[in-house]
Amino acid sequence: MKKLLYKENIRIIVSVILSFVLSIGVFVTAIASSALYSLNKDFVIKTAKSSEYTERAVTELTDKLNDLAIPSGLSEDFFTGKIDKA
Repeated sequence: MKKLLYKENIRIIVSVILSFVLSIGVFVTAIASSALYSLNKDFVIKTAKSSEYTERAVTELTDKLNDLAIPSGLSEDFFTGKIDKA
């Protein structure tokens, strides 16, 4: 009876450890797959075009460069009109 209980406990422990290791493997695979998909060139280009990223980036970049121009002794709108989408 004790021997049967001991084998059952070992089986449960092994199955719990195995399921934990497999769940970690599934998690790592999911994270790696999503990272590879989001770094795909086609995905990046499609996302940039659909979100109008370049138009927004020009505005943001111009604002930030103008903020840096003021302490440098340049006029506060020095970079306005000098950065384009291309």
